[in-house]
Amino acid sequence: MNRLRSMLLRGALTGCLLVATPALAMVEVEDTSVKGVTAWYAEDATLPIVHVVLTFEGAGSASDPDVLPGRAVMAANLLTEGAGEMNALAFHKALESKAIRLEAQADRDDLVVSIHTLKAELPEAVRLTMLALADPRFDADALATAKAEQISALRAEKESPASIAAKAWREGLYGRHPYARSGLGTEESVARIGAQDRDAYRARYITQANMRIAAAGDIDGGDLRALFGPLVAALPQEFFPERDLPGVTLDGKGTVTRIAHPGPQSVVVFGGPGVARGDKRYYGYYLMNEALGGGSLSSRLMRDVRVKHGLAYYIGTALVHGDAADGFQGQFATRNDTVEQAIEALKASAAELAATGLSQRECEDVRREVKQGFMLQLDA
Repeated sequence: MNRLRSMLLRGALTGCLLVATPALAMVEVEDTSVKGVTAWYAEDATLPIVHVVLTFEGAGSASDPDVLPGRAVMAANLLTEGAGEMNALAFHKALESKAIRLEAQADRDDLVVSIHTLKAELPEAVRLTMLALADPRFDADALATAKAEQISALRAEKESPASIAAKAWREGLYGRHPYARSGLGTEESVARIGAQDRDAYRARYITQANMRIAAAGDIDGGDLRALFGPLVAALPQEFFPERDLPGVTLDGKGTVTRIAHPGPQSVVVFGGPGVARGDKRYYGYYLMNEALGGGSLSSRLMRDVRVKHGLAYYIGTALVHGDAADGFQGQFATRNDTVEQAIEALKASAAELAATGLSQRECEDVRREVKQGFMLQLDA
């Protein structure tokens, strides 16, 4: 199953696997095509609201050249800073006047553009999105502002214990793979990014060939084809990535890296290899992560690190998926004088789970919490 479809259906499919209700049975996701681009939509006319996600696969920060990390993030940030005849101020006013929310974000693997609008304003929302993707301005003042903000964020990362620990964790797990880098790049690389680099990114990575469309709300297949057809046609046809993203094998060596940092509190980032969504073991792995540290106050790590020993206010884990590797990552903070004790409590809790697995009651409790959490998301 295509990864974007998996993203669109993830919540609904998980809920249907765990609990069947009449409401969920009414949700249908349809397949269609917009000028050859694969699209999916879930029509619900209860409210006159439409949400559309355009994903450009392989256009995330991992695609940045080794000499120019940070390019994808900057290009994404600039997409809504003026387009066509409108500068940044005029473009934002055009969005605000119609209550349209248009956002672009480059994550590790993909460029994701989201549109949230009233049904009546969907044609204008699509028109402005087409301008942003096909005719962005990249004005000098907008570029200078984007560079300053990105460099400021990089400097903040250098001072943040959580960011320092996360960087060391990525480098330890992924080595020299692009996943080890910060998507923000470096101060030096950000300073080097010019108009030609952003234009090259747009021409290579914002294309019909790597585009996927997902929509939900008061929209049907006819709307998608009629409104988004011109947008698709305005983009380059061919996808020209500058390199193939290599896979990476995660070995989970079990090492501990300590980095000195001034301050009364230590941040610990931990994790290791995981399971791909398509793996038949995935849902068992998902439930196991929920039991270990998936965010619930009743998780084992909350019980063993916070409740039993009072070593952290919060500790949790999350699944980390990517085109090149799948894993899990967790984090907690504790006083400097208790960090070693907290790490040992973490190890002991994980070892106990690995040795004994989940009891029947614990498994049932986790299933119930996952189902309840999913149902609450339907009202988000």
